Amino acid sequence: MINLAGREWADDTIKLELREAGIPIHKFFGQHKNEVPWTYTGELFGWTFQRAWYYWIAIGRLPLPVARYMHEQDVEKSIRVSGHCGAPAPEDPWLDNFDAKGYGLFQTEKEPPQESMMHPIWRDIQLRGSYVDKPLSSASYSYVTSYHIDTQIGLNLFAATLKRYEQLAYASAVNIR
Repeated sequence: MINLAGREWADDTIKLELREAGIPIHKFFGQHKNEVPWTYTGELFGWTFQRAWYYWIAIGRLPLPVARYMHEQDVEKSIRVSGHCGAPAPEDPWLDNFDAKGYGLFQTEKEPPQESMMHPIWRDIQLRGSYVDKPLSSASYSYVTSYHIDTQIGLNLFAATLKRYEQLAYASAVNIR
């Protein structure tokens, strides 16, 4: 992917990359004035996609088994969990873990991240959450909530994985009825 920092024509490239990945495009009113001046983002199954310099930032909730599957499929290692440059596997500490009631599970000796305390939903989850020695082994649900995606192949794989996962989840829900 090319570096779009400061490029006034960034929207053209953003739309092309999203279309190729099959990610629906959303237009904002006005223009986002950050490192990349954009007017368009992508949204797919609750995930938002925002273009940065030479990569995409994807924010959402991906269940751990699906994140593991995608990591195995990503031979380029261009889909980076939490933006980590080493492209580690999606395990602790890169996960958000929750108990059966949906409350956060946090490592006993660690403080919650300050940026997450700013958001009212996360503040509520953390106030009701629990501090445990091993959040992953205590969790009923574990998610990866952010990625940086460095290539078009990675963006295409990410979108295809979301679509495959949603189809399987829908098929399971239909079979339950």
